[in-house]
Amino acid sequence: MKNDDAQAPVSVIIPAYNISKYITYTIDSLIDQSVKPYEIIIIDDGSTDNTSDIIIDTYKNNKIIKLFYQPNRGAGEAKNYGISLAKADYIYCCDSDDVVLPGFFEEFKKRLQDNNGLDMFCISTELFYEDGVKEVKINHDRSGWVDSGKNVFIDCILRDNYTAASWSYILKRKVVVDNNLKFFGRVHEDLSFTMSAYFASNEVFRTKNIFYSQRARKGSLTRSKNNIDFVKNRIEAFNATLDILEKIGEHEDSRIKFVKAKYINRSLMSLVDMCIDFNVFLPDIVSNHIREFKYVPSTSLKEKLLLKNPALFFVLKKAYALLKQHN
Repeated sequence: MKNDDAQAPVSVIIPAYNISKYITYTIDSLIDQSVKPYEIIIIDDGSTDNTSDIIIDTYKNNKIIKLFYQPNRGAGEAKNYGISLAKADYIYCCDSDDVVLPGFFEEFKKRLQDNNGLDMFCISTELFYEDGVKEVKINHDRSGWVDSGKNVFIDCILRDNYTAASWSYILKRKVVVDNNLKFFGRVHEDLSFTMSAYFASNEVFRTKNIFYSQRARKGSLTRSKNNIDFVKNRIEAFNATLDILEKIGEHEDSRIKFVKAKYINRSLMSLVDMCIDFNVFLPDIVSNHIREFKYVPSTSLKEKLLLKNPALFFVLKKAYALLKQHN
């Protein structure tokens, strides 16, 4: 790819499915950057609305925007397809209803100029609601270089500050290719990919600057699958990440045993939270799954209760959520 002072060597991948209401907000936030990405690859994942028509009508004269189609296979396959088409040295996956904040590619490019061995650029992010309320989601407490993605991962887990979302980092395409990284599944597709990306990355820069704003809305993919299949898929994706963690021997790093326990307990809690969000009582598949980890070390009273009595933990957390709602 050609070098351009006004561009960052990044291929942005956007899976899009029935997102006509929000897609222009996302694209505009990318093309309005002071330093623009090399290309924006949008994969229409079999939309049944006018998502593609809006993209074509609005951006037909913008050469960095490239629209492709696939039958509906889910966000994971759409991202894989986008990566296979990418021409830039770095990959960034962006959700189709979120907003990238000003200065994102400008800071990335500065860090790349500082060190052209950069594998991964991790950002802080926020969540915003339709009523305008915002809250910090991922907060890297300081900016700076870290000698491995594994150390960033460990720090995030220990500070309860980890997300598997692939919009939380830019990744060198060579890391993806050399390690044959793939997104799997229609939902929860980021879990294994992101963990593998952290462990495969060496030179990493993390920034405390917030560069991504995640839209919280009714009907979004991560908030609309209120059925048992969604929970089953989450469990399968979680189990796949455990296989990745198992490959890292505890003898290699004394922190790994503790990190594994914390990761497991936080993931199990997120399963409970999912059931609360779906307004369903804790299904047997979740209770039984949690009991499989009853001998995992716990680091708090909350974790001990979760592992010992998942149903009671669910009831207490549900009651607390209802109290908060009414206050």
